[in-house]
Amino acid sequence: MQTENSNNVLAESETNGESEAMVAGGPTTQSDVMNDPIVPELLKIREEHARNQAKDYSHVFRKKTRFDLIRLAAVIVGLEFAYAAETAFVTPILRSINMEHTHMTLVWGIAPFIGFFIAPLMGSISDRCRLSWGRRRPVITVLCFAILLGLFFVPYGKYFGELLGDDSKSGELLIYSAVFVVIGTILLDLDVNMLQTPIRAYMLDVSIPSDHPKALNTFTILASLGGTCGYLLGAVNWESTFLGEFLGGNIPTVFTIVTVVFILTFIVTTTSFREVPLPLMEKDDLMKPMTDDIIKQEIEQRNNKFKEEDNEDPEPPKNNDDVSLGKYLKSIVIMPRSLALLCLTNFLSWMADLCYCLYFTDFVGEVVFQGNATALEGSIEHGLYNDGIRFGCWGLAVYAGSCALYSVGVEKFIKWFGIKTMYIGGLMTYSIGMLALSVWPNKVVVILSSAAAGIIYATMFTMPFVMLASYHSKGCFGIRDGVVEPLKQKRGIGTDMAILGSMVFIAQVITSVSLGPFIALVGSSLAILYAASALALLGAISAYFLLYL
Repeated sequence: MQTENSNNVLAESETNGESEAMVAGGPTTQSDVMNDPIVPELLKIREEHARNQAKDYSHVFRKKTRFDLIRLAAVIVGLEFAYAAETAFVTPILRSINMEHTHMTLVWGIAPFIGFFIAPLMGSISDRCRLSWGRRRPVITVLCFAILLGLFFVPYGKYFGELLGDDSKSGELLIYSAVFVVIGTILLDLDVNMLQTPIRAYMLDVSIPSDHPKALNTFTILASLGGTCGYLLGAVNWESTFLGEFLGGNIPTVFTIVTVVFILTFIVTTTSFREVPLPLMEKDDLMKPMTDDIIKQEIEQRNNKFKEEDNEDPEPPKNNDDVSLGKYLKSIVIMPRSLALLCLTNFLSWMADLCYCLYFTDFVGEVVFQGNATALEGSIEHGLYNDGIRFGCWGLAVYAGSCALYSVGVEKFIKWFGIKTMYIGGLMTYSIGMLALSVWPNKVVVILSSAAAGIIYATMFTMPFVMLASYHSKGCFGIRDGVVEPLKQKRGIGTDMAILGSMVFIAQVITSVSLGPFIALVGSSLAILYAASALALLGAISAYFLLYL
């Protein structure tokens, strides 16, 4: 999200015929083959060919309407509902079973540690899945089922623990309750983050390259709206309503509504558009996704007046991804400098954002409202803490709403200011917002800093993936002296998206392990905000050196 932009980079290149690449701030111009007049013809040929298959796949090679993209991305709304429930309530639930901050931060580190190794393998598996249902939807289905289990264990873990003998009045850690809640937290945290990669890949698979920026922007807008509504659920005092009384209180009510929304949006997405199965792509070149390489070869052949038959159509580079851990780790160690910098920027951005998200409601309850999570139910301190949790949910709703509004206008902002300015500016805005909240921890600044936090979320949710999609679509990961540098190894977009997405897991592991000791060192929960501000500043510095196409 330029002749200095990025969310608009592919759209701009289609109208201008060229895109501007920037390495450490220096521009380089290269032709954009997607603007060639031959492209509509190639797409038309493939659309007709796909329509005549045993199943109609013509939709893969036509432009998508905004409604089409909303159907494709609908499940992200349910996913963000689940994420909102997780971030707003897991920390308070863990505190309510008498878990200390130092142990709680370790719990937050378990899922991302597992996810770092599993998520990229899932991405590679989704690249190579040979089921007739497609490559991405089977993976999406498995991960959604795991999320549903997490949505059940987290709110009812304490209830099951008490059935097994936990005494909530003992003042000690409720062991059985902790087991259920921790398992549910791991399932939610792990799979919510892993699910984003196959959803994005699914959208790109069934869309033409010129629709990719619009698709990813739709993804971000829906995610923001889902998060806003999810956090607003937590801000309501459900105990005073009939539904809350029937379901047993605030937390069970919120998680029940979230579960219903998640199931409905999952159904909408997985029934939206049929995927081309991998075996069909392997035996029929015309069923493969349109890439720059295909177009370049076609242009070269036509310029040389070669007449090609259908069975001699140019073939794009094969995806040599392997699902083995060794191959995946090698793809991390040996990656283009542009991708490594993109991963570093995403990593620092996520570390900064996670400091805010994972501990925000607890921070508001304890610091802003001066409440106590472990106080006896019915006490003034416990009531203040619950009031703080609900107010924190309002702040998180502003956070998600800010993300949505920013995402809607980001293409115009990029046109005016350029992607580099917007990427760095988004990170700096968040850094200043967190620093302000640490200086003035009151209700007004909670809302204002939450709006700033929404900007960084929109930035890292869209820009890195638009840039990655552009790298793959153009076959360009580096430019030297105006010439594209060839890659030493073939790279699949599913695996690279998983690697980029897995930065959240590394960020969460390090944040979880280090934040507890850092809080103890500083002697205040304000340490969370100091860390968030500093990490966002480092992310902005890293963003300065990215390759912008």
